[in-house]
Amino acid sequence: MSVLCPFKTDIKGAVPAAELSRYLAKLRDEEIDMEADDKQLLITSKKGEAGITMQADVSLPLEEADAEDKWKKLPEDFCQGITFCSFCASRDMSKLVLTCLNIGGDHIISCDNLRVMKYSMKGEIKQKFLLPNSAAVILVRYKPEKYSVGKGWIHFLNEAGIRFSCRTVNAEYPDVERVLEVEGKEVSLPKTMDEILEEVEVFSKSEFEQDESVTVMVEENKLTVEAEGDTGWARHSKRIKYSGKIIKFQVHPSFLLQASTLMDTMIVGKEKLRINGENFIHVACLKG
Repeated sequence: MSVLCPFKTDIKGAVPAAELSRYLAKLRDEEIDMEADDKQLLITSKKGEAGITMQADVSLPLEEADAEDKWKKLPEDFCQGITFCSFCASRDMSKLVLTCLNIGGDHIISCDNLRVMKYSMKGEIKQKFLLPNSAAVILVRYKPEKYSVGKGWIHFLNEAGIRFSCRTVNAEYPDVERVLEVEGKEVSLPKTMDEILEEVEVFSKSEFEQDESVTVMVEENKLTVEAEGDTGWARHSKRIKYSGKIIKFQVHPSFLLQASTLMDTMIVGKEKLRINGENFIHVACLKG
């Protein structure tokens, strides 16, 4: 990944990012002086000065990041689609293609062999590409508005002129359309589903946001949501209209919270569960 931020200066060189960032964050001055000599970046404030080791030669493969001259506009809900799909991408590097988001046309697709998410955007991206999910979860923080496809690179540009670039994966993404077909029984969700999730998800927190999950169990006239983490657990139940075999599955709490505001039913088949939203389809394999 590469991030280029507009910054007018005559100084050229490479300095340790962590030290520079931490030092500048500690300064309370509104203005500072910066200059460089052969070996260091000198920072002068009202109360002191500092020198940070600097390398004059910058060796980065940015000449390979060949952004096209013409930037294309992203659909307005592109970042929302990334957020919806990122938790379904695999983290198994032996299945490299599934660690990416399949982006192209009017949709974004992710799959980890247990779950599939298809998000339909309010617009089209004419050039298809596979965006590594590890980059996608960082990209949304920059709120990109435009994109450009290069040779082995994908570039994004935001309103502030910051350019975010990352490598793409050259592979064929599997066809998941048949997986999205689910026939089964319709289950109604309680109107207070969002309240239940907000209370329970406190204990679903993980070191990595995309690893968070809650367990949902549907049984005779009852729906139960449970979360368990290092600091504790919580379980909340609500009466619903349902009769049939017990259904149990795991899902990302933030996704289910967002989904619950867009739909009030889900389709439960013999082996899969399907949630239909206004602009997405989510299918998950059922776990006993």
